[in-house]
Amino acid sequence: MRRLLACALVFTSATACEEEAPPPPPEPTCGLSLDDLGGKNFVLTTKNAQGKWVPEKKARMAFTKEGDVTKVKYTVHSLTSVYGYTCKKSKATELECWQDSPDLVEYCRALYANTGSCAADTLAQVTGMDAADPAIVAATKTANDGIEKLKPDMQERLKNDYSNNESMQLRGILRVRVKSTDDECRLSADDMFQNFSHGQSRELENLVGRGARFVAFENPLEFEDCRDVNNRLVTGTDPKVFAKRGEGLQSVSTNQTLTFAYVGDDAAKEEAGCTYSMDAWVDYEPVLQAAPLTKGDDGKPYWAFSRSVAEKGWHAAHLYRYKSCGGAAPTLIDVTCAGLRAE
Repeated sequence: MRRLLACALVFTSATACEEEAPPPPPEPTCGLSLDDLGGKNFVLTTKNAQGKWVPEKKARMAFTKEGDVTKVKYTVHSLTSVYGYTCKKSKATELECWQDSPDLVEYCRALYANTGSCAADTLAQVTGMDAADPAIVAATKTANDGIEKLKPDMQERLKNDYSNNESMQLRGILRVRVKSTDDECRLSADDMFQNFSHGQSRELENLVGRGARFVAFENPLEFEDCRDVNNRLVTGTDPKVFAKRGEGLQSVSTNQTLTFAYVGDDAAKEEAGCTYSMDAWVDYEPVLQAAPLTKGDDGKPYWAFSRSVAEKGWHAAHLYRYKSCGGAAPTLIDVTCAGLRAE
């Protein structure tokens, strides 16, 4: 009553005074959840010289969901390598992902160098595996048999090499969090690796480091692991005459038209009743998708494509070859890649 009387003294109508303030704006929603990352891709972003955030597609993630298990393909800022990780929640707000298929023999050697022995139960404990797993049993035997065959001075050398090596990456570790603010909706990631040195297990920073800024990337990205670099896929400037296997260009000029050609032993091979196609990628984005294989002037299959690169620095090209026989869906034959630096 007192409030209405006070309003009446000031306003000609009490109605205006009685009107409630408008509700506050709704809280911003991010839309990202650690439980629902499957099917989403993310790329690292860093600030350029002008202070603008720009994508670095060489460091990228692709999440999938297999039942209740979250997996991620992660490139660790590598030019052409891709690594698989399996994830689980370590906290309500953090996803912890460990690299799949670690080199268990290397683990065992590192354990021996730092602790004096490598037993199956110890190896299982540090890798989170079962001591009865055939892979653990086999790795333990292989490593210990190899160590026993070394002369005493070589055993000491192995101990010194492994126990003092802080750069030995036994297994990648990725910790991922959702970063949601008024201005951002992204992932924050710690790129780490497990190392055994100085007598203990250690977690050290990998190339991308801690608190890396990853944002969603809607367009398709390349995520096939390729270690066959500059071998069967060669880079040149002539679209008709290709370099020999392993002899392509690795240093080029910006804005120069380049031809990336597959020159493997089966480059000219075709099977009756089959059709062929290819996907081509430059700097991890598609430039050709499901492109039918054509023939060159010599009548042979033309597994090649041409593109240029505009920026200085390292670049990657990938070629996926497909085959379809008897009307079946295309199947992947292989993935080849080239790495080059533009000046």
